[in-house]
Amino acid sequence: MEASAEKPGNVTPTKSFEDLTYRDFVAAAERLEPFIERAAKDGEKADIGKLIYDATPGKKNINFGIIIMFMPLAACRGGSTKKLLKSLTLEDTAWIVKAMQKGELGGMGLRDLKLSKYDVYSEKIFEIIKTENKTPLGLMGMATPYDTLAGEWIDDYPISRAIAKRIDSDPHTIINEYLRCLAERPDTLIARKAGLEKAREVSQMAKWAIGGNLSMDDFDYFLRSQGNYLNPGTTADLIATGLFLKLLD
Repeated sequence: MEASAEKPGNVTPTKSFEDLTYRDFVAAAERLEPFIERAAKDGEKADIGKLIYDATPGKKNINFGIIIMFMPLAACRGGSTKKLLKSLTLEDTAWIVKAMQKGELGGMGLRDLKLSKYDVYSEKIFEIIKTENKTPLGLMGMATPYDTLAGEWIDDYPISRAIAKRIDSDPHTIINEYLRCLAERPDTLIARKAGLEKAREVSQMAKWAIGGNLSMDDFDYFLRSQGNYLNPGTTADLIATGLFLKLLD
């Protein structure tokens, strides 16, 4: 449903990137389904870290944010994730880091040099996790200033739950909620790739689009002017999670 809405700057049924199409997102959703089903069946006993790793494809990973966001919610059937996420262990951390490595995630560069030792591609990352006793919530806490999705884990999905109250399956509603969400907060995927100022510029343009001062076509053209460099991918993941919560409800 999220990918099917013609949202500016994202892959849609009519718009693709050079190496990414709508069919890829449909295939990714179909691949994810059995892992989400397993999490739902296992409930709070679900092996979240391992499930995230198993659900992450080794090639053309395009929905890691959705995998990370959906898995705890599926295990908790849309209810509070606080108890489950607090119970995750160092083993879960290792599986999640391995999933990031396996998926060869882009846009993961850390501009804060103080955090460079936590680079998931570092040879010493697993040693550091063990020495510093970094649970998944510990890592997510450090990532919160750079990744809105990490903040969702820390605070039990406040943004996604707010989206779920306003959204439905109608494509126009999905697009409107996407614009509202993008206008309210800079997209952290854009911020990691292009810098915070560029992400803020995109948020301002979303406000203009909502107010009718910028056409949707012009906004879409701007976001696609550099390939997927300005793709509001984090915002898309939030919209998908809001829809998932709506369906669970």
